[in-house]
Amino acid sequence: MTSSGVGSDEAVDGAESVQDRRFPATESLRSALRASPLATPSPVSVESAPTTTDWVGVPEGAAETRPVQPRVMRRTWRHSPYTVTVERAAIAGTAEREQLQRTRVPHLTSLPSMLFAQNRLVVHIDLIAAPCTWVLSFEAVDALALVSGERPSDLAVREARIWQEHRSAHNLSPVQNCSDWTFTAAYRGQVRMHPRDALGQEVRPTWRRLPTGASASASAIPLQELQRTDMPLAAYEELVLYEDEMDDHGVARLSVKMRIAQHAYVYILVRFWLRIDEVLVRIRDTRYFHRVGSNRLIRQVQHREAAMEPVQRAILAQWLAGADESAPRSKDSCALQAALRCTDDVLVCPYVPLVESYEECWECLRRRDDDDDDDENG
Repeated sequence: MTSSGVGSDEAVDGAESVQDRRFPATESLRSALRASPLATPSPVSVESAPTTTDWVGVPEGAAETRPVQPRVMRRTWRHSPYTVTVERAAIAGTAEREQLQRTRVPHLTSLPSMLFAQNRLVVHIDLIAAPCTWVLSFEAVDALALVSGERPSDLAVREARIWQEHRSAHNLSPVQNCSDWTFTAAYRGQVRMHPRDALGQEVRPTWRRLPTGASASASAIPLQELQRTDMPLAAYEELVLYEDEMDDHGVARLSVKMRIAQHAYVYILVRFWLRIDEVLVRIRDTRYFHRVGSNRLIRQVQHREAAMEPVQRAILAQWLAGADESAPRSKDSCALQAALRCTDDVLVCPYVPLVESYEECWECLRRRDDDDDDDENG
């Protein structure tokens, strides 16, 4: 944005200088217009208009002296007991990317082509049964910090074998990447707990692994309830943290989705989606679920991965057999083509086998002094 703005200013200045040479009276006329009260608009009070949108950025004149971070649009709203803050900005520019590589992720030799470094989702959950607040935050740079600095030895695009054979025939060293070019990150976000009492006493609950096969209503995420369409949604947000098309050989994308059902629950999905054309499909999901009035936060972690060809065969076999009644039966269907090409992670996910899956909860108990007071009052 900065480079285009500078170029536009230079073009305007050039046109004005030519016009001044052709028409000498133009400069005096321009000076008179600038001196007119109509040329200077009156300032508008931002506080007079109620809004939930706030722009955060660097002054325009700072572009010539230091790298300018993109302007961030911040929205904050509350649906008790949840307070949500969403920050959005444009794709990181060259100056910001270079600064991030120097300071935050120096172990990476390259960054995703579409990096939304200023995108951020923060959810505050005020607990009723305990004087504390859970804070869940998700942002791109924290996820990139978890990307390996070593090149994956067992992955390559379909043309890599031809390239390596060609280079070997000419006695050239193989092309090596120093960092993980798939940008795979086992990112689950950051979960913190802040006390709300005046004494500032710290509450330290811990994640507890749930037993395998536990009922969904007691301990796991209630998927059937999440699929209900009769529950009104109070809020929905979706943020892309970064995305890379790997030179037209697939896609690597990290995104976060959140929805709040009115007076019911909050549900968050963090998904890393990797597709290497004709090679591999990989999905890393982290789900959070909290029900209004509960002091338990549930987290589900899943890792799915498989070669692309078996996934495509499974999709085609199930759809042609009519096992999925809701799926389109026509071979020319756009949804079927998207699933067979593995371009839609939502359609492909059920056909990718699980590699790892577990659930855990973080339960905040009331303080001992509160329990004693209840016993005395009882």
